[in-house]
Amino acid sequence: MQTHTGHEITFIALQHPLPDDAQKELKALAGEIALAKRRLHEATDAHNEQVVRIATKARNNAITALDMTVLAMRSKIGVEFTRPAFRRCNSFTSTEA
Repeated sequence: MQTHTGHEITFIALQHPLPDDAQKELKALAGEIALAKRRLHEATDAHNEQVVRIATKARNNAITALDMTVLAMRSKIGVEFTRPAFRRCNSFTSTEA
């Protein structure tokens, strides 16, 4: 068995499987996003700028609601997960000699 000796990434993940109430909440929020996207598409096809702005805001609010719910779930029922890093990021290291 090979032992990993490199960098690791640690983050808070949602447990799998999610509790039933959490699954239902996320499905409902995903449905709201889908509906908001459909309404935005319909408004764009109708070439109504005011309705497009309203639909865009509704879509953005639905996405934000999902993001905030996932963040709250991670703090409430999340589990710490650690995995090996696949590549080392050299973007913050100097390459000058």
